[in-house]
Amino acid sequence: MKRILFACILVSACDTTQVPDDTGVAEEAPAIDLSMCKMQDLSDRIGQPVADIRSLLPEGTRVLAPNSVATQDYRPTRANVYVDDKGTIMRIACG
Repeated sequence: MKRILFACILVSACDTTQVPDDTGVAEEAPAIDLSMCKMQDLSDRIGQPVADIRSLLPEGTRVLAPNSVATQDYRPTRANVYVDDKGTIMRIACG
């Protein structure tokens, strides 16, 4: 009986697994709606220094550098500008 049980377990371990059909084509990311935090006019400034647009940022905008501390509360009307170590805008998001 133990041999039959062992043989069944051994055979079931040899079963093939389903491989997902990966065509290698990544789906395009959906467009980000920056109108909630009034940043839609500044979305083309990615790659530029944040100092160039600081006067254009809505009140309450957070400029977040790497390793900066920020609260984790989500406010859809608050703008977040993510910059690198040199102050170059890497990403703009609401929240």
